[in-house]
Amino acid sequence: MKEPGAESLEYGTSLFNIGKALLGKNSPEAKDYLMKALKLRKKQLGTKHPRYGEVLQKLSFYHWKANNTKVAQDYFKQLLTNYDEQVDMYFPILSEEEKTKFYYSKYKIDQEAYISFVLNKLSRDSRALGSLYDLALNTKGLIFYASQKVRVAILQSNDQELIEKYENWLSIKEKVAKAHSEGSEDASSLKNTDSLLLLANVLEKELVLKSAEFKNVYSKRVYAWQEVQQKLKPGEAAIEVTRFRTFSPDEEGYFLGKVNYIGLVLTSETKTGPRIVTWENGGEMEGRLLSYYRNTTRFQLTDTLTYNQFWKPLQPVLKGINKVFFCPDGVFHQINPNTLYNPQEKRFVADEITLELMTNTRDLLTQASNKKSNSGAYLFGFPDYETLKLLEPKEEEKATAQRSTRALSRALRSGFLRSFLRGNGIPPLPGTKAEVENIANEFKSHADNYKTFYQKQANEFEIKQVKNPSILHIATHGFFLDDGELSVETASQQKFLDNPLFLSGLILATTTSDDFLEDGILTAYESMNMFLDDTDIVVLSACETGLGTIKNGEGIYGLQRSFRVAGARTLIMSMWNVDDEATQILMSNFYKSLLSGMNKQTAFVNAQQKLREKYPAPFYWGAFVMIGD
Repeated sequence: MKEPGAESLEYGTSLFNIGKALLGKNSPEAKDYLMKALKLRKKQLGTKHPRYGEVLQKLSFYHWKANNTKVAQDYFKQLLTNYDEQVDMYFPILSEEEKTKFYYSKYKIDQEAYISFVLNKLSRDSRALGSLYDLALNTKGLIFYASQKVRVAILQSNDQELIEKYENWLSIKEKVAKAHSEGSEDASSLKNTDSLLLLANVLEKELVLKSAEFKNVYSKRVYAWQEVQQKLKPGEAAIEVTRFRTFSPDEEGYFLGKVNYIGLVLTSETKTGPRIVTWENGGEMEGRLLSYYRNTTRFQLTDTLTYNQFWKPLQPVLKGINKVFFCPDGVFHQINPNTLYNPQEKRFVADEITLELMTNTRDLLTQASNKKSNSGAYLFGFPDYETLKLLEPKEEEKATAQRSTRALSRALRSGFLRSFLRGNGIPPLPGTKAEVENIANEFKSHADNYKTFYQKQANEFEIKQVKNPSILHIATHGFFLDDGELSVETASQQKFLDNPLFLSGLILATTTSDDFLEDGILTAYESMNMFLDDTDIVVLSACETGLGTIKNGEGIYGLQRSFRVAGARTLIMSMWNVDDEATQILMSNFYKSLLSGMNKQTAFVNAQQKLREKYPAPFYWGAFVMIGD
């Protein structure tokens, strides 16, 4: 006879809590209680429920500690499957903010635990390493791909009511962006902004739910490393880099405070599973070594250290390889691997291999759309910054502003968007006019369709009106605000820090009329709402457009992510402050090669090589990177 309440949810919770407590005390009885909880929750809730998953997690830790490796691996696999099923069930009704919270507070944590487990117990097991590659294929960029799919499903639905609701949502987000930019501390203004945020969140959830019903957006598609391997030609490799914190199953499980990286490498010769490369000094790479790389690049010094630390570990598995499809993570987003100098061979990575940066190597499995835009190229440059009505530079700082090629003034970098745009002011960029004129001449000589926008026409409103050009080129000041440099004094300012997409953007001319006001600051938050679904290339010819807030497993939250979510297939962006003349040469050669018939990757590499003939330092030719299809 069963005890009263033995079938209740509360009883299952009690069994789980006792098992978890005993696990923390290393008691062998923990397994019995956890197994009873697992059985009961399976009967009550099914195998897809989060509460079933939390029991699987503790059983994974128990058997890991007990050296029951195969049993532990089986429970880990069930746990990760449980998360995948939660994604299938819950993502269609979650906003992006809610998706992000779910992923980083739960799923990502147990992924890191599983990576630690495999390296601890199964580092020589090719099938286990294959499961890590599969994990990367199916989870890196998870939220990014979900956002892209929903957008495409809505815009291609032919459901006018749904599309109008989507455009209404974009309009509300635009109002939110303007409210944040104004930075008002008035109580009624703050309340209104919060109401807009709530409404936007509700509308977004309705949109993703309906679009999922419409096109089955979240239908499960499981990718396997063998599919990527089969796409590789002789001499090619695909590399998935993953950042993780080392994890211990002791007690109830905890992170050890150490950051590591792994690189999983596939080649056309791979048959049983990927080869693995490990970096066990992740903390040093993200700190001292990154600073060293940035300083040697900036001051054009010979870098004898970074290659050995970042790229040399890959050398043994890249013998005979001349092309690499590279998916970075963590600190690898903050360097341009092409610029790493091999002190032994006295050459750069760019001289050793051809490198293509990707959001996820599973992109090798998807064919880029053959649909091309007929609206040609839109070229923006030399915005009129006077329309931003900034204070004039102080006399003693004018020389510094003039020497700075495209470096946005310190007042902007250390402040908060519009409310902090003061002090040194924003130096004009006459070089961007020459840059756009040179590019326009290339289009003209090939009889290609293009439009140019200068000075007051190169404004935020005009850019937002652009829909699905084949190419969008924007030459102006870019900015990335490091939240570590910012001092927060008010509640409205704090809201900027809460959303990293407000911390990077482009500076353009302002636009005012009786009907609208565009303040000239195109944030990543706003650019994500543009219509670029048939756009092949977006070129962000400005400083630091490739920077942003790194979210491991999802890439960089900044202009890169926003323009890709907006639909752009390929993005060219900068890693640091760029030189005017070098940028003009690079861009002119890129478009010349592109319009002559070269594919965009070859055209970009060719333009960099030509620039190196005049500017051999990587500071010049390595400032820009290309990522995407």
